[in-house]
Formats: sequence, C-alpha cells, structure tokens
Amino acid sequence: MKHRHVLSALAILALTSTCAPALAAEGAHWGYEDATGPAKWGDLDAANQACAIGAQQSPVDIANTIRAELPTLKLNWPDSVDTIINNGHTIQLNFPAGGSLTLGDTSYQLLQVHFHHPSEHAIAGKRFPMEAHFVHRAENGAIAVVGVLIEEGKANDVFHRIVQAMPATPGPAAKPAATDMKLQGLLPENLSYYRYSGSLTTPPCSEVVEWVLLSEPVQADAADIAAFARLFPMNARPLQKDNRRFILQSHWRKFHRRRRRGSALCLRRSAQVQAWKQTTPFRLRRKSRCRGIQACRGCDLHPVLQGNRLDPSRPSAH
Repeated sequence: MKHRHVLSALAILALTSTCAPALAAEGAHWGYEDATGPAKWGDLDAANQACAIGAQQSPVDIANTIRAELPTLKLNWPDSVDTIINNGHTIQLNFPAGGSLTLGDTSYQLLQVHFHHPSEHAIAGKRFPMEAHFVHRAENGAIAVVGVLIEEGKANDVFHRIVQAMPATPGPAAKPAATDMKLQGLLPENLSYYRYSGSLTTPPCSEVVEWVLLSEPVQADAADIAAFARLFPMNARPLQKDNRRFILQSHWRKFHRRRRRGSALCLRRSAQVQAWKQTTPFRLRRKSRCRGIQACRGCDLHPVLQGNRLDPSRPSAH
C-alpha cells in the first residue's frame, strides 16, 4: 500500500508538471518517434521503468469485456477553463478548482484535459481519429481518467473553440482569449463506459489509474481534427497487453437484450400462445401469476404450457 502511494505521488507530479513551460527539463526527453519513442521510454530514465516492465499498462484494446453493475458517472465540470498550453506532447487545458467526478463512493477533482491523435485505446481493434483524456485526482491521491473517443462527423463547437485557441508552438500556459467553455459538449449523450485498472499513457507510466472509457464516441469536424493533426501527427502510445485484466462494461442494455432473447425462445410455441390470448379475457390474463405473460409470452411458465392443464380453446379460470 505504501508503494502504491509513492507511485501515486510520482504520477501526480508527472501530471502537474505538464503545466510547466519547460517540460523537457523535468526529466529525460521523450517523444513518440525513433530513439525517444514508446519502445525506449523505459530506458530513458530510471523513473520510467514501469513503461518497460509494468504488467498493468495502458492503453489497451477493449475486446473481451465483462458486463457488471457499475455506478453511474456523476460529472460536475466547470463551464470555464483556466489556461491552455502546448507542452510539446499535446494540447492541454487546465481547470480551476470545483470540477468533479463521482464514481461510486469516491469523488475526484478535475485537473485537466488533453488530446491524442489518433486514439490511444481501441475498441475491438478499431482506433478512432482522436481521444480526449479528462484527468481527475481524489484527496487520497488516486487518479481517474475519463476517456472520450472522437470520430469525424458533424462539427463540435467546444472542440472547434479549443482548436482555434491552441498555441501553434510549445510554450508556457496562457489564458485563452475566451475562457467560457461548456465541457459537456465533449461528452456523448450515452455515458455507458468501460472500466479497468491501468497506467498513465506517458512517462513515467505509473500504474495508478482507474480508467473510465466511454463506449460511445463524440463527433468533431474533420477540418478541426486535421488542424490538431498538423501539430501532432502522432502522439498516441501503442496498445499494451491486457495481461488477463478484467475490463468491465456497464450494461445499460441488459434488460432489452434479455427481453429479446426471451422473445426468440418463445417463437417455437407462438401458435399455442396466440390461441390462449384470443380466448382469454384481457383482465384474466393480467391477473395471471405467470411471469411469462408479461416478460416472455411463450415461456415454460405460461398457463397454456404448464403440462397442458389448461385448454387454450376456452377462457382461463385464473
């Protein structure tokens, strides 16, 4: 536990250091290509060893998931930004205190959002044009990152304003010309998500991150995505091995899928069921104690199918 707290402290330092103008001076220079690329991160600095030998690294391909009762995401994000910075690795927006993410019993404070091109995570092997990472920190130092996949489509006003404000060259953090910005515009309507334990996707790759990747992407104008790509043609870490980690998926469609499966099962006995429905008054059908009448019209619990004790040609005595 003490070791994990130390890793959390280092991760927080790495996250907050991106606000400094001289990021490269904070440690060994790293990048996304050649001798300073992801394959070499672990060799550039002793503090980056997790990048090379870690067992819970991010990003991963979201392929084999487990449906689970996951808590609803409660996002209370501010409608303004504090500063914007081109730190040489990405475009990052820093936020004033007050924004939060509540995940179950844990509350996290929103620190910043930054962007990757292309997306770092993949879903069933598919990577998206971009990905936004909303970084949060709890009072105990725990880190939660909400990942939002971005695909080409209709214009996104929030992302367009970020593209217009982003500095073309690395430099210190600065106030954007317009600080009002409703971050909810960077979220899809459906907040179903995948959740797994992983790491920072940049050095020192500390394995202290609770990942929350929204399953539905948002759209942004192709011209805005291209404008970001001109500054950062590639700033995404390659996919890492999941090492048999559990990837949980919120199951907002569970009821509908279960109902469809039930209906398919009942098709084999639909003739009997229809005969019973046509000869039984509606009020008597509603009074039936058989769960199948409401959920599965032809299941084995249906009165017509209970050992043929009821004659479908006459009204039920229920």
